[in-house]
Order: sequence, then C-alpha cells, then structure tokens
Amino acid sequence: MFNKNIKSKQMSQKQAEEKTIQNLLNCYFREIDQGEWLATNIRADDQVGPQHDFSTKEGCIRCYLPSHSCYLIANLRYWSLIGIHLYYFPILTQYSEEADITVPSNVGIIELIVSELVYISRDCCKNNDLLNRVIQSCKNIQEFLKTKNETLNRGTFLGKFIQAEQSLLYGHQMHPTPKSRQGFTADDLSAYSPELKSRFQLSYFRIHNSIVQEASSLDSKATDLIKDEVLLDPEVDENFKNLYCHQDEYSLIPVHPWQADYLLRQESIKRLIYMGWLEFLNCRGRFYFPTSSIRTLYHPKSNFMFKMSMSIKITNSLRVLMKKELYRGIDVHRVSMSNIGKNLYANFPKFLIIRDPAYISLRDDNSQECPISVILRENWFKSTCCSADVISIVALCQESAEASDSKLAKVIRYISRHQESSLFQVSLNWFQSYLGISLEPLLWLYSHYGIALSAHQQNSILELKSFYPHRFFFRDTQDFYYCYDYYDLLDSIIPGMGIGTENMYDTDVIEEIFIYNLFVNNLFGIVNVFATSKLIDEKLLLEYIKNVLVNYNKKYKNLSKLFEKLLSAAKLPCKGNLLTSLYDMDEVAASNPGRPYFVYIDNPLLSV
Repeated sequence: MFNKNIKSKQMSQKQAEEKTIQNLLNCYFREIDQGEWLATNIRADDQVGPQHDFSTKEGCIRCYLPSHSCYLIANLRYWSLIGIHLYYFPILTQYSEEADITVPSNVGIIELIVSELVYISRDCCKNNDLLNRVIQSCKNIQEFLKTKNETLNRGTFLGKFIQAEQSLLYGHQMHPTPKSRQGFTADDLSAYSPELKSRFQLSYFRIHNSIVQEASSLDSKATDLIKDEVLLDPEVDENFKNLYCHQDEYSLIPVHPWQADYLLRQESIKRLIYMGWLEFLNCRGRFYFPTSSIRTLYHPKSNFMFKMSMSIKITNSLRVLMKKELYRGIDVHRVSMSNIGKNLYANFPKFLIIRDPAYISLRDDNSQECPISVILRENWFKSTCCSADVISIVALCQESAEASDSKLAKVIRYISRHQESSLFQVSLNWFQSYLGISLEPLLWLYSHYGIALSAHQQNSILELKSFYPHRFFFRDTQDFYYCYDYYDLLDSIIPGMGIGTENMYDTDVIEEIFIYNLFVNNLFGIVNVFATSKLIDEKLLLEYIKNVLVNYNKKYKNLSKLFEKLLSAAKLPCKGNLLTSLYDMDEVAASNPGRPYFVYIDNPLLSV
C-alpha cells in the first residue's frame, strides 16, 4: 500500500507539472512569441524519439529566450490551428545551435519560462510573484489529482449539476495559474475546494437594517427570501428560527465560512459587533457545495444558489463582490422580465438565462467593495425539478484525470456505438445541435438590443437529452454588456438601466469581448477538443462555423462589422491571460474589463 501511494503521488506530480507546462507554453506562444516551427523532431542523445499518432504537423516549436540565451524546444504531439497544442515531454533546451540538447526537470522548465516573463516585465513589475502563483496552482492540481474521487469518470460519465461543477481538476487550459488561490492555507484548500468534493454549512451574520443595503426584483425583499430559506431548512433548529427568522429590525446575511473567519479578524467588523449593530451567529443548517467558481454555493433543495464575497485571490482577481456586480443582477432580471426577455424566450425557448434577482450587503458608502454581501441566484438545478444531465462546457471539454478522453469525447463515442454511426457524423451532428441552441440566440440579442453576453465555457451550461444538446443556460450576470449605440432603445424599455453597473461600452470594446468569449474561448475550444480526441478534423468544424456565419451575415445585416471581423480579419482579439497574470491585473476591480491585456491571434477561420 505504501509503494502504491508513493507511485500515485509521483504520477499526480508528473501530471500536474506537465499540465502546467502545457498551459504556460500555449499562453507564451499565443501572447509573447510564436516561436518557429521545425519540420523534424529534436531530441537528446539518450531520448527515444516521440511516436506520432494523430498530429496535423509533426516536428516541434522552437522559441528563443533572450534573457537565458537559450532555445526552448517543444516536440509536438498535436499542432492546432487554434493554438491549443499538445506536447511530448520532456521539454528540451539548447544553449546554441551547436550545443548539446539538454533535458531540464519539469520544475526547471516552469522556472525558465516564468523567469523569462519576469524579465520581460521588469520595467513595470518590481515585485512579481507570478512564479509563486504558478507553483501554487501546480501544487493544488497535484493535490486534486492525488486525492481525486472521480465519480464522473466511473460508471456514468456525466452525472448531475454539482458532480460536474466539482470535476474541474485542471481549470482553464489557456491560463498560467488556473488553480491558484492566494489566501488559502492547506486546510482551507481541503475544506473549501470543489475539486475535493467539499461541503459545509453557511455562516450567518445578523445585521441591523439601518446598515443594510439590499434590492430585489422579486415580490419579496432579499431579507425575507433569506429568512424563508432558513425557515425551510430542516437542519436549522427551531430555536434559531424563532429567534432570528421573524419580521424585525434585522436581516440575516449568509456568508462563506472562510470569509466569516476573515471578517471576524477585521477591526471595522469588531467595532460593529461591539456597538451591537452586527452579531455573528456561527454556522447553521444544510451543508452546501461549492461550485466551480469556489464562492458560489449550491444545495439541491435550496431555491437559490448563493454567490458570496471571498477576500482571496482566485486566478487573477480578488473575489470580493463589487457594488457594480450587485446592481448588474437586478438589471439583468429586469431585462429578462421585459419585452426583451419575452421576445428572446419566444424565439429561442431552449436558451435560458440564470438570473440573480436579489442581493443584500452591509452598506458602506465609502467603498465599492462589499465584503459582507451575497447575491441570490436562481437554482434551476434543484433535485425536484432537474433530473437531466447538466454540465458546463468547460467541464464537458476537460481532459479526465486519467489522461483519457474528455467527457465530450465519451459522449460522442457512446452515441456512435449505440446509433451505429460514424464518429465523424455524430461529431458533426452534435456540434450542429450545440450551435443551434447557443450561437443564434446570442447573435439575435446583440443584433436587436445591443446586449452582448460573454458566453465563455465556464458561463455556458448545457442540458443534454439522449446525450445531444437540448437546452443552453447562460450564468453569471457579471458578464452582461450593453452597447452605447443602443442606449436610447434600452432606456425606453427599461428606464434607468445601466446606472452604477459599469458595463456599457462602445461597439469596438463590446465586440472584442464578444468575439473572445463566444468564439475563441467557447466555440474554438470545443473544436479543439473534438480534434485532439481524434473525432473530427479541426478544419471541418471551423469550415462549418464559417458557413454558419456567412448565412447569419445575410440574416443579421446590422452586424456586418462583427461578421467582417470574424470572416475576413487576419487577427482576432483574445484575452491575454498570461499577460493579465504577469502584470497582476485584477479584472473584477478594473473599470475596463481586461482590455489593456487583449492580444491578437491568427484567425483560424481564414485557414479553411
């Protein structure tokens, strides 16, 4: 047993390091230097050459690192038009054209790449901690792999909503630190990580209404909605309900237990408790499950999910709710209840928006941050009303921990076997079905009302029926954007819309965000998974997207500028996750959503 555990730890470390290097390399080649493609493999004298089985290009990518005066050499296992390449390990180095090939350790390669990045940013960032964040992310992935209990990869390969949400062991495949969590201790990681199947009770603060800020688009106030949830919770004792859940001058605010511990150490909170305005009521009730975002909590019998503030830095951003985020949820609910939402649902009944109809927060007129706050999110996936397979696109596309097929590939192979149809045809049919329920509704909403939804893979949830796409859910109202050109129309339908939300932009900015999230991140990412799973060629699906866009260009003529960019531009906008991390940019706090660190990548639609 001891030897088995040692072997498992070594395998987890190797997988985590290689996944981290793959992310770093793909980000570096996309955002910093594409390097040069060489038609032949390069290997050290004592290495066995890589065996190619399905790459579109053999050979390697070689990139010069000026600060180290050396070449980095990555032999290709799969070369992608989209830029999400797969590599053979180990990665190699060479210090001159005539020098021997060397084989650094995985950690050595990570340090080499990150130190090159720090050198690049030396004039802007004097105390760059990117290496620490990369290593922390890598170690967290290793821990998730070591202690995994992958129910989704045993027996049923899909499962219910929370199983899928807690299955993201690797995270964003084009991010250098997808699993970094600055502020978590090792115990915190174990207690609160969705990847480790954690579950815990909510902490509660009782706050005098005079220092509460709340809003609701429902018939009930946020205060009453939360008290009703507690009253319906059979695991909360009757004494607590009688003391704190009736109508009075106080509100209850559920808080993530990590955040509660953090808040109780803050002098401002201690002062409010001493003055009697605030009371901490400890943890109570049902055990909630963290979803993939870590701070949004779910229970299959609750009417709401709770999106909470957490004063930790997850990937690039401190996850404390901002006032603009609170306001956006109310705006989106108003949109969905207006003629905009009614027309959307009438035309596209299989496209649904998960709304955030209420919030409550400790009021602070001197800050945009809301460390004691919660957004109430509709729970579409209650056990009483959702028995279907429901999964986010990012979870569907993620490679499993055993380095075998993604869940998407397993779905396609399952359909192929049971329908006795080719993998090619099933893949094409599945992708056509997905575009049918996702792409046109998003284009329609932007065309008619100037509303752009940032439908990246994590915000896109798919309900499958007979393993094919059936309904598309968009979540996270933070990622709604409104175009200035449509302001008069929107204001006539929903007066006062956009006040305080900081999400109204010029067309050029909107379309950068829209193209990156929907096309580069979402659709191109899915295409890459089909191709790397050996199901269908990237070019065929890219050609299908191109043909669909040509047809939509005729239908939505006012979006001709957007379609021209997609169909004709040599480069497409792409969020630079590596540069955003390198320059330590907090995207949530920034008034302009990551735009300074957008880069431009080759448009893969021009290759077909």
